[in-house]
Amino acid sequence: MKKIIFQPQKWIIQSNLWIVFFALLFSYKVSSQEILSDEELEIDEKVEMNVENSDAVENSDYTNLFEILQAYHKNKLNLNTATANDLSDLQLLNNLQINNLLNHIRENGLLLSVYELQTIDGFSEEIIQKIIPYIRVGKVEEKNNFSLNKIFKYGKSQWTSAFEQTLEKSKGYLIPGKTSYLGSPQKIIERYKFQSSNFVSAGFTSKKDAGEEFFSGSQKQGFDFYSGYLSIKNNHFIKNIIVGDYQASFGQGLTTWTGFGFGKSSDVMNIAKSGAGIRPYTSLDEINFFRGIATTFAFKRFEISTFISDKKTDATIVPSLNEKDSLAVSSIKQGGLHRTITELQNKNSLQEKIFGGNITYQKNNFSIGLTALQTNFDKPIQKKNILYNAYDFSGKINTNAGINYGFSHRNFYFFGETAISQNGGFAYMNGILASLSPTVSFSVLHRNYSRDYQNFFSKGFSENTKTSNEKGIYFGIEMHPFSNFSISAFADYFQFPWLKYLVNAPSYGNDFLENASYTLSSSIKLSVKCRQHKRFKNMPSAGLINGILPISQNNYRFQIQYNARDFMEFMNRLEYVNYIQTNTVPSNGFLISQTIFLKKKNKPFSISLNYTLFQTDDYNSRIYFLENDFYNRYSISDFFYKGSSVSFSGKYELSKKIILSVRATQLFYQNKNNIGSGSDEISGNTKNTVAGQLQFSF
Repeated sequence: MKKIIFQPQKWIIQSNLWIVFFALLFSYKVSSQEILSDEELEIDEKVEMNVENSDAVENSDYTNLFEILQAYHKNKLNLNTATANDLSDLQLLNNLQINNLLNHIRENGLLLSVYELQTIDGFSEEIIQKIIPYIRVGKVEEKNNFSLNKIFKYGKSQWTSAFEQTLEKSKGYLIPGKTSYLGSPQKIIERYKFQSSNFVSAGFTSKKDAGEEFFSGSQKQGFDFYSGYLSIKNNHFIKNIIVGDYQASFGQGLTTWTGFGFGKSSDVMNIAKSGAGIRPYTSLDEINFFRGIATTFAFKRFEISTFISDKKTDATIVPSLNEKDSLAVSSIKQGGLHRTITELQNKNSLQEKIFGGNITYQKNNFSIGLTALQTNFDKPIQKKNILYNAYDFSGKINTNAGINYGFSHRNFYFFGETAISQNGGFAYMNGILASLSPTVSFSVLHRNYSRDYQNFFSKGFSENTKTSNEKGIYFGIEMHPFSNFSISAFADYFQFPWLKYLVNAPSYGNDFLENASYTLSSSIKLSVKCRQHKRFKNMPSAGLINGILPISQNNYRFQIQYNARDFMEFMNRLEYVNYIQTNTVPSNGFLISQTIFLKKKNKPFSISLNYTLFQTDDYNSRIYFLENDFYNRYSISDFFYKGSSVSFSGKYELSKKIILSVRATQLFYQNKNNIGSGSDEISGNTKNTVAGQLQFSF
């Protein structure tokens, strides 16, 4: 491969810097109206770090994140009646802040105003401004009675239709064969949601991915994926009942956790999970959910949840090595794509039955929960005979059980969970959040997941993608020395006692992050982030057993967000990546990005424009970049080699009930003659994608 000389285009970089300079100059005179909110930027940052840690660009769907915030924006959360689970649902408060708020209400009575939050430890002006759009301070309402008249009288519906298509056809559409795509290149999504206050909700989602058939061939019923649910909440002693597709999350995620579970980020105090229990499933991800019925009963200080799920999932089928079964499963597929003959053969080939439950006792500052889960497959799991798979699950039935706790004392919050799997493998973690003063907080988390802990639905705090084969300790600190300046940092040291994918020996590593944010004025915000990540990887070799070599990756990012006018906001990013593997030539990556948001008050349209330049020496120094999207909220790209990306997004409110959104992107490479790989490979150096969405509320 030809060596790429690291030489970014100077005139474009200089142009961006001049734009930043003039925008800063003018922005001192404009109002402080924000087009992008702080919570949006904070969630963006968490999503990007989640992707960097997991490399899960193609499989990531973060729909639920913003749907939760949108739901609370329409039906604001009453702080005087909210439970710990309700408050954790916002994803903007850590457990220490939640406990301090609940303690304050218990000791001092109901809140009289949102500004009373300033008297509670951990609630800075910045935090209060973040949550204000989603909360209110109201009286304790009487419980709702189940009434069909009330449900339909106060209910609101929303229908969303979306499509997306890459204009250039890839090999999968052009070359016939077993790996060719059977369907059309359009991605089509239909979604419906009904919400009646916080009492009843229902919805369904249908999706066809690009390359999948639609009302033809194997998909004569229409879409490839259907999902739906009906949820009733707060009806006497039934806190929640869901029929259809749902998520279940308890404790710290070691025993049962479906859906998203963020880990390391610059929000260093948000490392303690707060399981939301059962929740309707609205994501586009076709794999990671339960299907059946789930209920939560509330009785005095106890909450009891039970759930049962029965659904089929995708898997690779192979001949069984035992005499009892003719077929076995070598791997469970996660992509949810059914475009080729092989992918269709894997579709729904594994029956998965799950049942379990959780009982939680909560009194004042203390809670304790017990969770149990059993997973049953109709075919035995029989992974490939590779050394790093030696401690993975094999068989048909797996049972997990765990106990979790959380309690606060003054300005300290203690949390943890211990879990065990059927084979005797264990996992445990314990942590502390502490507020030393109104301006200084710190966090500590210790974890130990044995190499033989086996669980298909765990998502504990980890460096690894699985909750097993890992030991580690994490330290975080957050400081607000001035009202407009904050610093956060974490240090994470970890070990992998056994081999893992692409690492043919026990290994260790560390991860350091430093982040500083400065609000220069009401319209200018700057942030600098540095991350040093060290770990091991197999040395390049064609042999079966390779040695391992240390890898050091350093990321540096500068970002500025500023209002140039009350209808115009700019966001610039500069990022540099340095990737070093012993005995190999270091590789470097560079990215510069300019985004402009236009949204004039009382006007029905808004526009977003982005232009990004990137140049990396190879794939190792790739840079992840996240852009706003409209139907799954995020479009995540991993940029590598040399090129540019330009995108346009527009939204127009045809009426109060109808919103039209469009989006167009172009990816251009200067030094490549094709884009992608395998059946997704496009001949040429340009990739154009268009998308549209129509949203109707009634």
